[in-house]
Amino acid sequence: MRRLVDCWGYAAHIKSMGEEGRAWKRIPGYRAGRRLVERTHLWLNRLRRLLIRWETKADNYAGMLYPACARMTFRAAAVLG
Repeated sequence: MRRLVDCWGYAAHIKSMGEEGRAWKRIPGYRAGRRLVERTHLWLNRLRRLLIRWETKADNYAGMLYPACARMTFRAAAVLG
């Protein structure tokens, strides 16, 4: 994976699970990006229509994905404020 990213000229910001865990313990207030992404995927997988992709067209799938993400955002905003 890293070789492919380097070949395309991008800078990889990929940490291993152990390296990320050490940074999380060492730096106070540090939130690991991997945990945020995994939590978001967990929330999206609660919706069966997104978990089991019934739609064959990408536009139809995106039509369900966007409202699901908006719902998650509004629910998170309600909790925070």
